[in-house]
Amino acid sequence: MKELRFIVGSLVNLKDELMKPIESIMLKKLPHGENVSVVLRHSDGSGLLIQSEMYDVGERCEIGVLDFSLIDEVDGEFLRVKAKNLSNVKLNASKLVIHDFGVKAESGVCLSDENDNRIIIVAGAFPNTISIMASFISDKFEPEYPISAYISESL
Repeated sequence: MKELRFIVGSLVNLKDELMKPIESIMLKKLPHGENVSVVLRHSDGSGLLIQSEMYDVGERCEIGVLDFSLIDEVDGEFLRVKAKNLSNVKLNASKLVIHDFGVKAESGVCLSDENDNRIIIVAGAFPNTISIMASFISDKFEPEYPISAYISESL
């Protein structure tokens, strides 16, 4: 089975970055509302940029894989959302994978605190978009696949 892994560039430890307390989430949107970038702004001032990269896996078939990079500053117009109750807690992190077209793709992450408050970030239904679900975000959740199709695995 072919595997499509998260894109991490020079990032040394993705799990450690995902487990940091989150002060806010910043969303960059297309004119029609879909997210093309998500930034997890950590309490220590660092930021983790998350985007989606599409891979052709068959004729007219694509799967999105998350692309992570560290950033210092946010360029462009982002909507900032305060991450309620997550700025002082270490998070648990797992990856969400999809099995389709003979491919295993790392297409999302699930972050949770000790009270099981969750943030789910996955490749979106539209190419190169991100869909996010959290109690403090009012966006419509439109993942590339039904949420029940994702399998949670440890990072």
